[in-house]
Amino acid sequence: MDMLVHQIFDTMLAFATRVLNGEMENSEAVTEWTFEQIYSFVVPSVRAEVLEEEDKKEAI
Repeated sequence: MDMLVHQIFDTMLAFATRVLNGEMENSEAVTEWTFEQIYSFVVPSVRAEVLEEEDKKEAI
């Protein structure tokens, strides 16, 4: 879990640094891209049972 949290913050910091340095623009597209990157390594770490429980809660 610690590695996952570290990767999330590292990714966010890397994107923020690139925006501050002018390498990327500060836009909705960059924000979406950042969160897509984070999503891509968070989802495989979530157990299927947890996702099923969340789906059941949303259906109520």
